[in-house]
Amino acid sequence: MKRACAVLAVVLLLVVGVACGSSEDAKPATSVVGASTAGATPAATEAEGAATEAATEAAPEGTTGGAAPAEGDAENGKSLATSLGCVACHSVDGSTLVGPTWKGVYGHEVTLTDGSKVTVDDAYIHESIVDPNAKVVEGFSPIMPSFKGQVDDQQIADIIAYIKTLQ
Repeated sequence: MKRACAVLAVVLLLVVGVACGSSEDAKPATSVVGASTAGATPAATEAEGAATEAATEAAPEGTTGGAAPAEGDAENGKSLATSLGCVACHSVDGSTLVGPTWKGVYGHEVTLTDGSKVTVDDAYIHESIVDPNAKVVEGFSPIMPSFKGQVDDQQIADIIAYIKTLQ
């Protein structure tokens, strides 16, 4: 039981710690190859494919190379927080669990285990989800697992939108 709680705590820390994509994390726009290439010359089709490939290669690690995610959907974020197990470690009512509470955290400064301070914003939460040990909140253990490859940028945006509602 303790092990399950620890795993859930790690998961929640990851979600809280990672901010949803900063401008550096924004994915470049790409075109849909094949959707508009019917009747196009081979050179035009090849150029479009090369542009799409270049945009995908230029995408930051952990992104899919598509258009930047739309504004997050808080309702979907709430569902994700439950289905991914985030709320087992991160409370939404201010109570102390294995990970930091999400209530009222967005936009506020937190102290990290190294003594530095960071404002909880989209970028911080995104990072905490994909690389939870990068910045651990003081008073908590670095036990949250990484969700890199398990959630996409849109899902992270949705979770962030949900966290923003918990003021």
